[in-house]
Amino acid sequence: MECKGQFNKQIFYRLDRICEDCYSLFREPQILSFCKKQCFTTDYFKGCIDALQLTDEIEKFKPLIKVLNGADPNTEGCFGTDYFLACVEALFLEEEKEKFMKWREMLGKKK
Repeated sequence: MECKGQFNKQIFYRLDRICEDCYSLFREPQILSFCKKQCFTTDYFKGCIDALQLTDEIEKFKPLIKVLNGADPNTEGCFGTDYFLACVEALFLEEEKEKFMKWREMLGKKK
């Protein structure tokens, strides 16, 4: 596990359970390892949250990830930059911009 923050057994098992449930749903061995990779900060973990219909609880998970990871999940990643919006415009995806913004918000990235 690649967590560099504070180890909290209860928090770890809560997030790990999401990955285990996701694995049970899809029965794809790689899902389990990809979900846990980088201390629950990958798109696979976010995809599992979506697949398990836990998106309404995503705000609860962010502080838990921060404790284990030692970093703020809201400030990392390319979706949190102005470059992302520029790419949306450059690729003539203006019609879908609102959808992308919702996805970006769901993924916990900076606006």
